[in-house]
Amino acid sequence: MGVRVPIFLLVSLSLASCGAPADPSQPSGAVDPDRLATAGVENAAVREVVVDFLQAYADSGTSTETLARLVAGPDLQDWVYWLGVQNLGLQGRLTGELDLRALQVLEIGEEVAAAAVDATVTLMPPPIEGTQERIPRNFGGPVLLARTASDPTSWQVVEATRDGRSMQDSITLFEDVPARVEEDGIGIDVVSLYRFASGTVANIRIRNETKRTLRVDMPRSVLQVAGRFLGATGATATLRVPLRPGDSIDGALNFDAVTFMNTVELLMVHFHGDPAPVVTVTLPAEAFLLGSTA
Repeated sequence: MGVRVPIFLLVSLSLASCGAPADPSQPSGAVDPDRLATAGVENAAVREVVVDFLQAYADSGTSTETLARLVAGPDLQDWVYWLGVQNLGLQGRLTGELDLRALQVLEIGEEVAAAAVDATVTLMPPPIEGTQERIPRNFGGPVLLARTASDPTSWQVVEATRDGRSMQDSITLFEDVPARVEEDGIGIDVVSLYRFASGTVANIRIRNETKRTLRVDMPRSVLQVAGRFLGATGATATLRVPLRPGDSIDGALNFDAVTFMNTVELLMVHFHGDPAPVVTVTLPAEAFLLGSTA
């Protein structure tokens, strides 16, 4: 298994170069106009990307394409993909607004930059019986950015703090350590698991190799956490439609929030039928280790 270097360490290493001694050929207290102009341009570029990232999240009910271009790294790229799955069927009906209260660029290094932000993205799903739900997502603390390889003048977001939790730490990917099971013709991959402050999300891929149509029984599906079972509280629209023989589908099951200290052990996906199939996927503990690529 590869090891992912924590982003905060990369920031420390890269930003340390900003403290290098000044050019001895420059008189004490002299300001290089070219360097000052470059710093101004980079400051503006970093600010613009942070604002665009937050606005693209607010607009994600229409499309996630812009958001996808503004993020880098496997964690946030995975988040954007499954955000798109979550919003399927809601295009044009899920709206959002951005309240940006403060934004300050903290540091700009050779490869990474850091900004402090205080903002709220409020998402508004379609009204139910005339009642409009408002879902706030608060962004406070650092936003970390990496310079893009293809264009050194451009930046992408690699980490943010949402609702008090690091997004990168909240996202577990099951790549190097797969969480995959196939039972009686039903294949399930748990692609990733999100432990956000707002709730826990299991992103799954289901393959139907049986000879009958399958339907996920969302209320009976459970997540085992530290020896106790959490019932699913919701599911994407993709998991609410029949899955015909030979088809596969991506979808997500939602559960109550858990802390990082709680061990997430397995996912049990129930299906309708008589008899009703149940597929249990064990979630490898090593995938949750801080610093792993999973």
